[in-house]
Amino acid sequence: MTALSHKWLRQVLTDRGVKAPSDAACAAFVKSLDPAGLEQARAFLNAVTKGVESTDGMTAFLASINAAHREAAPVATEPLPVRALPLPSRNSRSVPPASPVKRKAVPAADSAERAALRDQGMHIYAGKAAMKIELDMLRAAEGDPSRLTVQIELAPAMAPRSFDWEQKIPFQFTRRELPLLGAMLMGYAGGSLVLTNHGPDHDKRLELHQQGNVLFVKLRQGTKTLAMPVEAADLFGWVAITITALKNHHQALDSGALFEILKRTGAMHAAASTPKP
Repeated sequence: MTALSHKWLRQVLTDRGVKAPSDAACAAFVKSLDPAGLEQARAFLNAVTKGVESTDGMTAFLASINAAHREAAPVATEPLPVRALPLPSRNSRSVPPASPVKRKAVPAADSAERAALRDQGMHIYAGKAAMKIELDMLRAAEGDPSRLTVQIELAPAMAPRSFDWEQKIPFQFTRRELPLLGAMLMGYAGGSLVLTNHGPDHDKRLELHQQGNVLFVKLRQGTKTLAMPVEAADLFGWVAITITALKNHHQALDSGALFEILKRTGAMHAAASTPKP
C-alpha cells in the first residue's frame, strides 16, 4: 500500500475549489490514520477528483482533518513570563487601558457551503464526454453575499459509461457572462455563444451552438478539446441551475422581470453576432 501524501491531499481539495486546511493540519491528519483510515481517505479523495463526492462526506472529511490537527497541537505546560511594570509615580499621568484592536471581519470558511452547492449539481453523459453542471461561488467575489455562478466540468470518455474525471476541464462563468449563458440557454441569444480567455493561461474557450434539437457544447483548453450534445431533457436542469444563480445576484427581481431582461440581453448578443451586410 502506497503512502498517502498530505501535500497531494491538500492539492486535491484546492483543485476542487475547497478552502483546504493548512499544510500542518493535513500532515497531522495523515499521520493519525491507521491502514483502514488511509484506504478510506484515499477512496474519498479519488471521488473528489471525479467530482462525485457528497456534501456530508466533504464536511466530515474536513472536520476530521481539523480534529486531528487540534489533537496533535502541543499543549503549553510552562507559564508565560510576565514582565514587571514600573509603578506609576505621583506625577505620572494615568494611561487608559488600550482599546481592543478592531479587525475587519473575515468571512467564515466556505468549504462546506461550496460542497453543498456542488452536491446539488447534475451530470450529463454522452458518447465521447460527460459534463457536470453545478452552482459555485465566484472566485473574485469572496465575502460578497451575491456570489453564486455556474461552473461546468467536461471529462473525456474512456469506455462506454466510463469517464476520466482526472482529465476534466473546468469552466466557471464570470459575473458578466452569466446573463449571456442564461439568455443562450433560454433561446434568446441566437444560435451561438462563444466565451474565451479563461484560465490562468487564458487558453480556455467555450462554444455553445444550437444544432437542431440539441445544444452542442465544445470546451477547449490549449490543444485539448472536449465536445458533446445536450438534449432537451437535460437542458432543463442546466437552465434551472443558471436561473438560480442569476436570481441570487438580483433578488429584488421577480421571474417575469428577469426573463424580460434576458430577452433583451439575448437580442443584443444576437444582433452583435449577425454579420453586417
